[in-house]
Amino acid sequence: MRLGVLDALLDEKRTPYLKGQVRFAGHCLDDAESACCHATKASDPMSWYTFAALSIHHATQIWETIQKLGNGDPSKLIEV
Repeated sequence: MRLGVLDALLDEKRTPYLKGQVRFAGHCLDDAESACCHATKASDPMSWYTFAALSIHHATQIWETIQKLGNGDPSKLIEV
């Protein structure tokens, strides 16, 4: 949810780098959701839960990085 809000706030002020990062964070969350579904069917679900946790961690790091770059203000976004 927060990624969607951040994506909407950035709107046309997003650089190609930031567009890619927001997209990648979304993919990480999709991967985490899929991993949790696989975990319910797996004989050893811990590896799937670990993968889900890592995916969520990556998405969180990306989100925090984008927030720091813009400091909450889309006009302050910079390319890194």
